[in-house]
Amino acid sequence: MIKIGPIEKLGTIWFFEFFDLEKKDLDKIENKIFQIMDNFENDYSRFLENSKLNILNKNKIFENPDKEFLELLSLAEKSFFQTNGAFNILVGDFLEKSGYDKKYSFKAQKKLPKIPDFQEAIFFDKNKIILKGDFKIDFGGFGKGYLIDKLAFFLKENKIKHFLINGGGDIYATENKKKKGFEIFLKNPQDEKKIFAKIILKNEALCVSSSFYRKWQSENKEFSHLVGSENPENSFVISKKAVDADIWATALSINSKIKNPKNINFLKNF
Repeated sequence: MIKIGPIEKLGTIWFFEFFDLEKKDLDKIENKIFQIMDNFENDYSRFLENSKLNILNKNKIFENPDKEFLELLSLAEKSFFQTNGAFNILVGDFLEKSGYDKKYSFKAQKKLPKIPDFQEAIFFDKNKIILKGDFKIDFGGFGKGYLIDKLAFFLKENKIKHFLINGGGDIYATENKKKKGFEIFLKNPQDEKKIFAKIILKNEALCVSSSFYRKWQSENKEFSHLVGSENPENSFVISKKAVDADIWATALSINSKIKNPKNINFLKNF
């Protein structure tokens, strides 16, 4: 087995495990992984001044968007309606003004902005993306899952069949050489010494959502990166694609009563 990591990207720590990667190919694969991760962060991070996402957030228009930018928006639009609005990328301005800004000030303004419905705030087609008001987008609710799928696709395209990607606890795993899945132990975010479940991942993803590590007090209120619920729950979701697991983990943390589709295995909150 060959390991890569820890790698600090997209605000978390990443690890990679390979079970059929030749050492002679390691540098090439590692360099390409770094390139894919850097490109994604440089394009879509809310914290980088010149990212495509920040250009749109500042100018309210982005012309000639590429296929990936449009794919992310289409996925966000579909997910907004599938989750009855629990999954909403139009939380960028609220996150900044509640204290989750580029400086990590964690100081909320007294007056916080309204979070619009998707169709109120965004228009997009192959020629341009328009924000129809003083709104900002944040891809934090599913960007990591999307990137995990992108990395998994790259590895499979390069004939690497047996691997595991761990992006800050969000995991995609294929199978080992004996065609068995990987044991994953689920920990309580409030007490990592407590393991409450063991699962087997085989050619599927697990994504976790919890407010425990990203919450703060300001203006006599408690805030977290999970916007839309005063008391977000811990959620653990398994699906074939990491982006789907990520979206539904986010949405079910905000509203655990929404009905998840058949391809989403929601592990009941503890």
